[in-house]
Parts: sequence; structure tokens; C-alpha cells
Amino acid sequence: METQRTTEEGFLSCLTWMNSVAIFNHQTDGGGMTRPEFLKHLREACAEILEKDCSQVNERDELTNIGLDSMGCIDLVTSMEQRLGLLIPDGFLEGVKTVGHLLDVVEKCDGNPTYWTPDRRASPP
Repeated sequence: METQRTTEEGFLSCLTWMNSVAIFNHQTDGGGMTRPEFLKHLREACAEILEKDCSQVNERDELTNIGLDSMGCIDLVTSMEQRLGLLIPDGFLEGVKTVGHLLDVVEKCDGNPTYWTPDRRASPP
């Protein structure tokens, strides 16, 4: 009985791994959103967080210079994840200092279903 259970657990573990590899290797255009569209979402999120007009925020702006402290940056990333159906790994955010750097991360995650939320995977754009 114990041998059968171990075999079944091993089989299920293998299937889970194979599914993860298949999702990781499947690249897509992420629904075709353009960089200007990502910037629009970022500007809207910044405006909500900072409660000010952020329509002039551009890719060269440093996040701290537009008024975001460390908690504000976390709020911005969380807002972008929710708006776009993404799960951005913390490691991807190391060294991100400008709006353009953050947009690079968002584009990378949007283009790979590995970083999509389960809801987004269930109904791709």
C-alpha cells in the first residue's frame, strides 16, 4: 500500500513539474499590450498612490524623484500586478530605479505566462 502511494505521489509530482516546464517554455506576446500602454497604467497607478497628476511621468524619471518612497514603490508594483494580472518576482525588482526599468520588468513578466496570475492563465488576453 505504501509503495503504491509513493508511486502515485511521484507521478503527480512529475506531472506538476512537466506542467510548470510547459508553461515556462511557452512564450507569448502577453496580449499585445504596448510599452505606451504599460506607461499609461503606471501613470494612473502613480496618480492614485501619490494623489497628484502624474501624466508627465516619463521613462527617465527616477521613482524617488516622482515622490515614491520604498512603501510607495511597493504599492506601485502591487497596483501594476493587479491591473495587468501579473506576479512579479521580488528578484526582478533589484536595481530598479527608474520608470523605464520598471517597465522593462513589467514587459518581461507580461510576455511570459509563468508570471501571470492563475485567473489570467485561465482566460488569456
